[in-house]
Amino acid sequence: RQMCIRDSLDTSQYVYKRTKISIIIDRSGSMNSIFDKLISNILTFIERLEPSAEVNILFFDDVIGPRKTFSAGDLKAITTFVKSLKPKGNTYLYK
Repeated sequence: RQMCIRDSLDTSQYVYKRTKISIIIDRSGSMNSIFDKLISNILTFIERLEPSAEVNILFFDDVIGPRKTFSAGDLKAITTFVKSLKPKGNTYLYK
């Protein structure tokens, strides 16, 4: 019998670590024509995550917005927050 890598792993020693995802959203005015599609794709991505995953969302335009942290299972709160973002301003490059 051939031994494959999977045969030699002892999964009882695995430590589950919570998945953490960070999403940075450019909401500057130049994103206006594609922003709705961007938001739709972000929400589709989050819906596919395990509900316990931590999702950090940060946005920027001519300012950098505060980071918001959610559990992926809280789709209602994530959807409300992400859909509240509207393209505006310029791109914040440096201070």
